[in-house]
Amino acid sequence: MLVLLLLLLLLLLLTSLLQLKHGAKNGRLVWCGHWGVYNSSQAWYSDDGGDSYTLSKTVFMTQDECTLAELDDGTVYWNMRNTKLERGYARSTDGGETFGKVVHSI
Repeated sequence: MLVLLLLLLLLLLLTSLLQLKHGAKNGRLVWCGHWGVYNSSQAWYSDDGGDSYTLSKTVFMTQDECTLAELDDGTVYWNMRNTKLERGYARSTDGGETFGKVVHSI
């Protein structure tokens, strides 16, 4: 029963899930989600097919509505929105373990 409740919670917070297909982290699962409304956005990754996940070292405060994509060179692209309703993005070159600073666009 606890597992079902945890899975339901996961699905409610899950915004974007992808499986990397390029580079050294080929096969890794990476997903992002948010905590609360514009509280923070986080990413998690798994190298064991989803049996366990590790929280990325980068957490973006006051961000929401995140989604992930993998670029052809293996870079993980994270798109999100802040409290000013500006879109922003950050990139990871290590398979989602860390992300660079958010760049905001109009």
